[in-house]
Amino acid sequence: MKKETIIPVALSLLICVSCILFISMTRTQNVYVINAEVYNDFEMKKQLEARMISVQQQRKNILDSLGLRIEMRLQAYQMNGAADTLEASQIRNMQQDLYVKQNMFAEDNERMVGQYEEQIWKQLNQYAQDYGKEKGYSIVFGANGDGGIMYGDEVVNVTEDLKLYANEKFKGSK
Repeated sequence: MKKETIIPVALSLLICVSCILFISMTRTQNVYVINAEVYNDFEMKKQLEARMISVQQQRKNILDSLGLRIEMRLQAYQMNGAADTLEASQIRNMQQDLYVKQNMFAEDNERMVGQYEEQIWKQLNQYAQDYGKEKGYSIVFGANGDGGIMYGDEVVNVTEDLKLYANEKFKGSK
């Protein structure tokens, strides 16, 4: 009678262990990253930001120089009695040019920031996709403090690992 009971119990136990192993092997793994950290520490972002600051500084220098020339001509005009209508007209034209350039540069700076952010996120998203596939993750969530992920155990926080991965890929090391 013992043999008759042992075989079904052993068979049931074998089936349970097999099911547990199968479930654990096929179980998906979800992880998250802190978007702001990945973005801010991304080398591509740092390079594009430096380029943008350089362009903005050059534009500021152009505007400052034009403003200084206007100021000098205006002072000379006022010292000469402010009677030359041609000079007054030229100063007004220079002031108008300065205003147009300021607006043009401001719009172009905004457009450049938007383009750079789009390029950075596009590249980071590709690297995150590659990273998730290489690591065998089912989902890599992005936490950005907007309530999308209210809590995540640090065990599944792969922010540092993704930052390293993305920067190595960007530098061509991976």
